[in-house]
Amino acid sequence: MLTSSEKRDFRRLTMGCQATLSASGAASAIPATLVDLSAGGMRLATTEPLEAGAKFTVQVAPGKDITPPLTAIIEVIRCEAQTDGSYAVACSTQSILPEDHEPADRQVASG
Repeated sequence: MLTSSEKRDFRRLTMGCQATLSASGAASAIPATLVDLSAGGMRLATTEPLEAGAKFTVQVAPGKDITPPLTAIIEVIRCEAQTDGSYAVACSTQSILPEDHEPADRQVASG
C-alpha cells in the first residue's frame, strides 16, 4: 500500500550509473548520469537542457560486471535547471531494447 508521502505507481531505485543519450540524426551522444530508475521511467542528470517530448535511446553502463547494460527508448517528460548548473531530466520509458537491438538511430526514427 502506498503511503501519503509516496503516491507513485512504482518504487524508485537510486542508481548513480553513467549513461549516454543518442537522438536520431545527432552527430554526438549526450553524457548523463542515471539518478534513479523505476518500472515506468527514469531520472537523469545532464549538463545540457533537453526538450520535453524529445525521444532518445539511452544506454546505461552499470558499475558491476554481473549486471547487464540497459538500453531503452525514453521520452523526456520535463527538464528542470538545478542550482549547480546541471539539469534534472524526468523521462518515461517507451521500450526496453534487447542486447542485439538494431542501431539507435533507426529505433528512435521508427518510434
